[in-house]
Amino acid sequence: MNNESIKVGDFVCVDFNNDFNNNKTIFNAEVLYMPFSTGDCWHLRTKDDRIVYVQNFEIMYLYAKKDTEKSE
Repeated sequence: MNNESIKVGDFVCVDFNNDFNNNKTIFNAEVLYMPFSTGDCWHLRTKDDRIVYVQNFEIMYLYAKKDTEKSE
């Protein structure tokens, strides 16, 4: 599998581009669980230790691999 693919333990940023979320972005969240089937969602832990369940988003990108966490 590609080393650049997102895996559990990696850190991602997620952008929501719709009116409901007011164009908010989640920055540098740890991936706790990845969806495996239709209707499933991503489980993320934010930097302020909140658990977020994400099913629909505009874009998600790899911020850092779990071995090289980036600080803001």
